[in-house]
Amino acid sequence: MQPPPLQSTQKVSYQVPRDVLIRILWRRMMLRPRRLLFSAAILLIGISFFVIWPDDLLVGAIFLMFLIFMPIAQYRAIAKAVGHDKTWADLKTLEFGSSQLVLTGPDWKSEMPWSRFIGFSEDAAYFYLHLSDNGVASVIGGAWPMASTSFSKPSHFYLGRRSWS
Repeated sequence: MQPPPLQSTQKVSYQVPRDVLIRILWRRMMLRPRRLLFSAAILLIGISFFVIWPDDLLVGAIFLMFLIFMPIAQYRAIAKAVGHDKTWADLKTLEFGSSQLVLTGPDWKSEMPWSRFIGFSEDAAYFYLHLSDNGVASVIGGAWPMASTSFSKPSHFYLGRRSWS
């Protein structure tokens, strides 16, 4: 007995809450190695002004204040971007196949080939399709539907220059 033929596309509807999406994107951007290295350098420079050059306490305080306000400014920028572009937090219908993704919202539609993405990752609640190395990813909420289909073998897809396998 043979299994039934597999569908060429699958559909799933989901919505990621605005505050959850902001928190996910902020954490992904702030915990990048390049960003952590930059923050460590700013911290080292700020502390060195306090220790090595005690006469330049104001300059050291400016560096440390920059270090404190940098994550706050990043959070506000992400919140503004998510708030102004309704495609981030709308109810979405994702239709995916072996060649592309089609995201459809209440009054918008976006089609993206798999080659646009450079990788993927997942956690217990979300699946992330990486668009670039800067931490921005398409966040797909809920249970990832590919786990129960033929698409569960990531080698079916080719992302940019890398294979999923």
